[in-house]
Amino acid sequence: GINAEYMGAVCPTTHECLACVSAPHHADIPPTSEDRHEQDADVYLSCVEGLLRQVLAHPRMQHRRVCGLAITSQMHGVLLAHQSHPQELEAATPFVTWRDRRQPPLPVHAKDTGCQLQPGYGALTLCWLRDNGGLHHKVALNLGDYLCAKLCGVICTTPDIAASWGIYDCVQRAWSHSLVAALGLPMEVLPPLRPSGHPVAVCLPAHAWLGEGVWVCSTMGDHQASYWGATFNQPPNTALLNIGTGGQLSVCCTRYVGGLHRAGLECRPLGRKYLLCYSSLCAGWSFAALHSLFSQAAEAAGTPIPPAQLYKGMCALAADCPTDGEALCVKTQFMGTRGHTGPSSRGSISNISAHNFTAAHLCRGVLEGVVAELAEAFHSILRHSGIEVRQLLASGNLVQHTPLLPTLLRTHFRCQVGVSPQVEEAAFGAAIHACKHIPFVHTARL
Repeated sequence: GINAEYMGAVCPTTHECLACVSAPHHADIPPTSEDRHEQDADVYLSCVEGLLRQVLAHPRMQHRRVCGLAITSQMHGVLLAHQSHPQELEAATPFVTWRDRRQPPLPVHAKDTGCQLQPGYGALTLCWLRDNGGLHHKVALNLGDYLCAKLCGVICTTPDIAASWGIYDCVQRAWSHSLVAALGLPMEVLPPLRPSGHPVAVCLPAHAWLGEGVWVCSTMGDHQASYWGATFNQPPNTALLNIGTGGQLSVCCTRYVGGLHRAGLECRPLGRKYLLCYSSLCAGWSFAALHSLFSQAAEAAGTPIPPAQLYKGMCALAADCPTDGEALCVKTQFMGTRGHTGPSSRGSISNISAHNFTAAHLCRGVLEGVVAELAEAFHSILRHSGIEVRQLLASGNLVQHTPLLPTLLRTHFRCQVGVSPQVEEAAFGAAIHACKHIPFVHTARL
């Protein structure tokens, strides 16, 4: 993830989660300018190994063996690696994440990629890297791809990741050669494609501490993995809304729907199906920014408030805020959008009166603004696709820790709303998907 890593062990026969651990990865590299967001891939890998060892040492893992490793990773980001030999793969650049804004949009578009190229998407980042150091003798990888290659020695990526870079043809299910050429990128820098979440090869001898014959699976995008995990055993036509740092709305569709980029929407691969989706860049981040504002004010007054206590107070203010008068209108696009207004759009607070300029109205207004942006996209997806959604399943930290949010979701989305029973949907989704494909998973191994 963008801030932390999660590791879980799932039984392949019962799909029960036997162990789950997490930790902040501390991989962020101090930015040299406001438009950069980079992370150290090898610090990530060190954290992965530590979490793996914790899981293997868990009491419920005693007398069990690992049959495979499922990998899911934050999408859109890219790094360059030296490809002299897969077993000696080394990162040549930091991992440039989806929050990076160094490369502005370019006036190019290709049919059937499912998206409009945006700052932070791998294809645009590769253009910047080409012009600032070069791509010669290097291969482009997502963070999950890099981990996969380090574990099993095979260099590859998947449709999930390729589409998130913005240069994957979702209809032909291959790299978009025309768009790659239009961007002036060499095809040689792009790795071979493998099906998402499928076994690639067994671990190299250097990782024998994991066990014998442990399969390593190709990377699943955290978006797709979250959808699989959250909607596991849920009714058909269930939409997923994840509200963490950003917000992500997903509706499953059996056919490719083109032209959604003009409405700020995307169509992404999901195995043989597709996800129609919208991403807001500042969802939970917006409420966290307001939390930081209140915290700074309290410290300036000489009465600092513990973060958890302040958050609880903000939630109470939002829930108790009067709704029978004029409300604040808060737009939470503090980092722009991926729609037609683009990165230049900004957040705003309007409809301010002498009666509603209060902390309670501000807390509620930010939450309403987060939900309203996502609800507008939801109704747009339904109009474009003709899909009938039976229920909305909500997940993510903001949902789990903000009691008012399900009520706001029901009001704005105008449909049945449930909260996902899974805790780490992406990790769980990647694991249960891998269980379908890893050889010998029907045995007593884990």
